[in-house]
Amino acid sequence: AATGEVDLAIGSDTGGSIRFPAAWSGVPGLKPTRGLVSHAGFVQYAKTLDNVGFLAPTVENLALGLDAVSGPDPRDERTRGSEPTATADALGDPAPETLTIGLPEELFGAAPRIERVVRDAVDELAAAGATVRSVSIESYDLWLPAWLAIGMTEVGNYLAADTTNYWALSPGERALVERLHEARAGDAELGEPLKAAMLYAEHRSRTDGDAA
Repeated sequence: AATGEVDLAIGSDTGGSIRFPAAWSGVPGLKPTRGLVSHAGFVQYAKTLDNVGFLAPTVENLALGLDAVSGPDPRDERTRGSEPTATADALGDPAPETLTIGLPEELFGAAPRIERVVRDAVDELAAAGATVRSVSIESYDLWLPAWLAIGMTEVGNYLAADTTNYWALSPGERALVERLHEARAGDAELGEPLKAAMLYAEHRSRTDGDAA
């Protein structure tokens, strides 16, 4: 997407894997609202953190991609109650004076080059009439321990269940499940991070029961 070789790239975002490359490459990236896009055929990491989304050279391409795949899918219970989007039809070019932009200050400071680009763009919009406000994300400092606790528990249980989709109500793709079982049954040993995840998940299951 960043080089213009494709009109739309499909990816997954569990902890920023769409948003980070989009920011660093200067292209539009989208992590859709949970339940809007089916995960059928996707190899999960953490069920409640994974999201299937897109990167594209333009916002218009992102909108067309989302409209093409959004909505209910009987193979994925996440999508129950969702409706296909019509994002492309809603795109427009709003006047800057109609915009209110919130800047979460907690998100700045880690990547100075990206911050300069963002603040320069915001300054241009403010000069054109947009309203810019400083906002704060409550308990932002807890995001990493929360992400690790959820992610480690879910991937650990997923591996302990022999890569069966631990929480799914639908059976999943048979060929994909069989291939994952073959991989787990082979001679290859799990890496240390995945071993740690399984131990953590086992600890959570013993201490918290069904809550884990």
